[in-house]
Amino acid sequence: MASNIQDLQNNIAEAIAEGFRNDLLARGQSRSMIWRDGALPEDAPEYSEYLSHDLFSYAYALLSQGLRLVELQGDPAVARAAFEHAAESIEAAIVRSADNPERDFHRVVAAASYHLGHFSARAYSLLRASVTEPNLSLPERSLAKLMLRDLDGLSEDIAAWKRAGSGSDEALIGVLKSSQDDDLEAEDRESRLIEAFNLVLNEDFLSALATALLALERGDSPLIEEAVRKLTVGLGSAAELNLVAQWWCHRLTIHLLRDLWDMSFHHRLPELGPPEGTADAWPELRRLFISSLYRRQKSEIELWPSQLRAASRVLEFEANLVLSLPTSAGKTRIAELCILACLATGMRVVFVTPLRALSAQTEAGLQRTFHPLGKTVSSLYGSIGASSADVDALRSRDIVVATPEKLDFALRNEPALLDDVGLIVLDEGHMIGLNEREVRYEAQIQRLLKRGDAATRRIVCLSAILPEGDQLEDFVDWLTSDKPGGLIKDKWRPTRLRYGEVEWIGDHAQLTVSVGDEKPWIRKFLTAKRPPNGKRTKPFPNDQRELCLATAWRLVDDGQTVLIFCPRRVSVLPFAEAIVDLHSRGRRLSR
Repeated sequence: MASNIQDLQNNIAEAIAEGFRNDLLARGQSRSMIWRDGALPEDAPEYSEYLSHDLFSYAYALLSQGLRLVELQGDPAVARAAFEHAAESIEAAIVRSADNPERDFHRVVAAASYHLGHFSARAYSLLRASVTEPNLSLPERSLAKLMLRDLDGLSEDIAAWKRAGSGSDEALIGVLKSSQDDDLEAEDRESRLIEAFNLVLNEDFLSALATALLALERGDSPLIEEAVRKLTVGLGSAAELNLVAQWWCHRLTIHLLRDLWDMSFHHRLPELGPPEGTADAWPELRRLFISSLYRRQKSEIELWPSQLRAASRVLEFEANLVLSLPTSAGKTRIAELCILACLATGMRVVFVTPLRALSAQTEAGLQRTFHPLGKTVSSLYGSIGASSADVDALRSRDIVVATPEKLDFALRNEPALLDDVGLIVLDEGHMIGLNEREVRYEAQIQRLLKRGDAATRRIVCLSAILPEGDQLEDFVDWLTSDKPGGLIKDKWRPTRLRYGEVEWIGDHAQLTVSVGDEKPWIRKFLTAKRPPNGKRTKPFPNDQRELCLATAWRLVDDGQTVLIFCPRRVSVLPFAEAIVDLHSRGRRLSR
């Protein structure tokens, strides 16, 4: 194996290049899209019987080189690419494979590799259904709960281990004494000794995790290093004893804890406000914000790669920002950080959303985040016009969520309502265009920019699908008054896109999926059947809408989460009516 940074980076670059080993990864991923319980559907493409073995060999070699590159302080981007490819390779070999005792261990390793590649959401998706599997050892399950952010569950497991005395001197002495029984076979005696070694390693592993949890809760960097030191000792012992699973758990946890701390709110968010002293309340609000996120059922600890650049600018109150990130890449969290910074100055916030339904969703999300901090959140949307209650909300609440129309009505009646508002967040900024609603949104923004006190008020615009080129530059210049550095654009997304096509052929539908140049298929993905109840004689599915619903139900039956997107509002109700009708007839998931 390569021993220096340059050789490691060259090896990784070669291994992740498109077409490596005859498209090994693409072949593995294409197979994983169509097999079920390790079996391929009828008439499926042929795959090598050694494909899983090759995927594992490729993944663990790549993972090892990525870890070594991090330890030598090589290019972190190259290491993260190695981790992502390793995780994808292991996932391709285990997802929907035949059941075997080692599958869940590989799942934990793949999730850890995703996490180190800064894809914690993919790690979560891979683990969420398997953390309770009996095949997981205590360290494996603990590592899984850390990645799932089930920190309460992890703390309870550690406490239960301590209460039971499972790793105590007495328990260890008991196992060692039992290994000396003269009636034991040599194999059983060795098994008892390995059990004793595992008890010691488990005790130290959980002790290290307890220290790490305290560090993440308090924001104490030296405690993270103390946890890493304990794990490093265990890593050496596991290597000496040739306990492979323990060795992997210790090594991955060391890297995961260091990476988690580096991306954490504690590390990334400035501890003090600006030197001008305009945010004297920032340290306390920052502390409450981080603590509140940590205490959620699914603890939120760190920023995503797409959020880092914007997060470093939340205290630049004079800078208007346009944030362009893909859907689900974390725009709302950046808005929350900007809101936090504004509230620390004693100013209030208006969050503008172009749709009433989106306003309701946004209000609920902001309440969840800011009510624990003692801040009030209210809404300003609904019927046309602005009531006295609307005006009172806009005047008194810390955060007000409003549609452009309602905000416009309120400000026409009383322009001074914005005098103590320090931040306006514009959500779905791409919804500025030529139709009536889009023009009203643009007109409202223009009036905000033209106010005499506009320079005292920050504007942050969020969007997932802003245009490219000159259009984008003009849009940013408009919102930022031609100041440089106003655009923060990142194409990173926490999820992976796959494209598939369902085509009806005769009496069945075929699913074809694109994975690079590979296009695996399931020839009989759906078949036509008659609904069991009612007077209907036509088979199901019978039209395009029913084919869409049948496909969705089939994917849900495979454990997927499905969203049916209707580009036009008038299409939503017919879909809903079809679902209700088919459900009443007993039409459900069909294989």
